Amino acid sequence: MAIRLEIDKLENALKRDPFEDYKEYEKRILNIKSMPIGKGSLSESDFDSETGFCYIKIQWYGVNYIEKISSKYFFCVLSKENLNGYIDFSSKYDVYASFTAVGDKVYINEDNVMISINGYDYKVYCMNLVKSLFEDEEQFGQRIRNMGEIPIGKIRINKYKYDIKSKSIILEVMWNIIDEVIVPAVYGIFAVIDSSEIKKLYENNMEYTLYGKLMSLNKKIKIDMGSMNIKVDNSEIRIYAITINKNDFYDENNFRENLLKLNCTSAGRAKLNPASYDYENSMLSFGVTWKKWTTNFVSNLCSFFIKISRDEVKKLFMGGNEYDIYINFKIEESSITIGKIIMINFYKDIEVKFRIKDEEVSMQEMIEAAISDEKCEKLNLMRYINEKGKYGYMDSTERKVIIEPKFDYIGIFTDEVARVNINNAWGFIDKSGKVIIEPKFQHVRDFHEGFAAFMVKRFGVKKWGYINREGKVTVKPIYDEAGDFRSGIANVRLKKPFGESKELIIDCNGKIVSING
Repeated sequence: MAIRLEIDKLENALKRDPFEDYKEYEKRILNIKSMPIGKGSLSESDFDSETGFCYIKIQWYGVNYIEKISSKYFFCVLSKENLNGYIDFSSKYDVYASFTAVGDKVYINEDNVMISINGYDYKVYCMNLVKSLFEDEEQFGQRIRNMGEIPIGKIRINKYKYDIKSKSIILEVMWNIIDEVIVPAVYGIFAVIDSSEIKKLYENNMEYTLYGKLMSLNKKIKIDMGSMNIKVDNSEIRIYAITINKNDFYDENNFRENLLKLNCTSAGRAKLNPASYDYENSMLSFGVTWKKWTTNFVSNLCSFFIKISRDEVKKLFMGGNEYDIYINFKIEESSITIGKIIMINFYKDIEVKFRIKDEEVSMQEMIEAAISDEKCEKLNLMRYINEKGKYGYMDSTERKVIIEPKFDYIGIFTDEVARVNINNAWGFIDKSGKVIIEPKFQHVRDFHEGFAAFMVKRFGVKKWGYINREGKVTVKPIYDEAGDFRSGIANVRLKKPFGESKELIIDCNGKIVSING
């Protein structure tokens, strides 16, 4: 009954008198003090006790003359001091607002919506994520940005993912974002923080609310990866994204800072093999298993090695045979390149030397190169490079040359053959070193189940197909990506217009078996 009286009172106040002109009506509506317009309930699951952030579900009174707020989400920031540690999530609280008028219509003033909790009034923020017919893209994007920070998920601290060498920690993230917002396709998030601080965070609470801002790009609302943080003891700790996509950042300076912080994140793993140590030149060569986010930077790198003394390399092997590799990026005005590659270990940082190849190298090649020594040992072969930078194979036991080092690159043996590169053209050899498929392709991958992917480039566009052991094309080069054959099928990707893509599964004749996108 009391609510009905409140509604009647509000309707009478908002109704325009027929003798009242529009300017008088607008002025009168603006002068009406805040009045109850509904009841708000707080969500305990969305309440962040550290910052007081809490989403609100509002049940509006059915008041005539008031246009509904188009916002779907509402939140407030509660004061821990005013609440005295107590809040009743089962109660409903009065929501007040003032009004504006345009012509005969009355609108809620979204900048002056309040909720009364325990005798204190808190501002209610209206999150309208729908573009108005009267907004252009720039205005809509700026309005989304001006909404400020909101919770975008939770992060958990796993102390076993902390790297004390580079003071970085990969964080477990549980995204908890509203339906209209897209989470960018990043490879993970991390923080760079001193060991004493992360230890304190871990001991106080293993889980924290992750905050961030939103941005609008290409008519889609996304999380701004340059705005992420957690709030601890009235201070912010910056959270970074493992990504090299500039479009995931609203501010280019934040993108550059994030990229520099990637210097502290492992870019791959080096697997060391004692048999690869060159005593004469004090050089240890190895393969690197690169992480996926590094693809754009490492695809043309090969022949990784470090200059190291016999005593130092012995110390390395005593401490383990695998070490993290880190990229130090060099940021220039118009480009981002690799400045240095560093192997950080338990006693000192060592710069990794490498060669730059003219030909394309796929991520698959990088991964397989990293495990090539292990596979070749099983074949009693060891890949090696002579003083002129040419590749060949020797017997890993007797140190006898099996395949002369005359190739610009040589891969591992799969299906009894290996890829080779001569003068930027790719072909295949058998275990005797005989060329069985002439180097004529722009790029190839290893044979699996009698088929190998090959690449052609037309007008700057790369397309992939498949050949058999005789070098005959069995699947035409029409795909943007091509995987290896396993159990008679292979995964391929075909790009659609506007950057989207379709994942397919094909058989060895190119017939589509399944469509995944």
